[in-house]
Amino acid sequence: MNTRGVMLTIGAVMVTAGVLIELAGYVGGRAAAGESSRALPRSGGVVSGENAPLPAQATTTRTAPATADDPYLAVHYLYRAIANASTTGCAVFSPSAAQQFATNFTAADCPTAITQLNVKVTSAIKYASTGQRSPDVYPGDTMTISSCEISPEGGPPLGRFILQRTEQSKWYISGHETETC
Repeated sequence: MNTRGVMLTIGAVMVTAGVLIELAGYVGGRAAAGESSRALPRSGGVVSGENAPLPAQATTTRTAPATADDPYLAVHYLYRAIANASTTGCAVFSPSAAQQFATNFTAADCPTAITQLNVKVTSAIKYASTGQRSPDVYPGDTMTISSCEISPEGGPPLGRFILQRTEQSKWYISGHETETC
């Protein structure tokens, strides 16, 4: 078994492998129920070793939001984090968008919102798959993704997300709005 932690840089964010593993649904050094251990899909980083363990204390140094290759993947990370009660889902937000998200769900902050929303999840497996799409070309530097459009199953819709493309053609959530489906 590989016992070394793996550090990855995504955009301007340095993240331990444990945090990225949680974002993809891997908890406690094992894959979530029904999933195999593997590198993260289209994340821009690879976790070494078939079963790379989580560091004892998974930490992040955040100078900017974590980013994804695909805007739908950024939203997917958030749904997956909520399904797994993992507050690391807040990393895909800019700081102001994380606060908008929290405020829109009457929570003090993003981690509290994730914890409160997790209680409403009725099927973690279905909810965690929300937002997955095949790679596509997205014109422009901003995009809006509606929870009504992606139709989450197994838990509550999360509203409308405004995403921003970085200079490296990666995406993060730069705004959040409520919506009724």
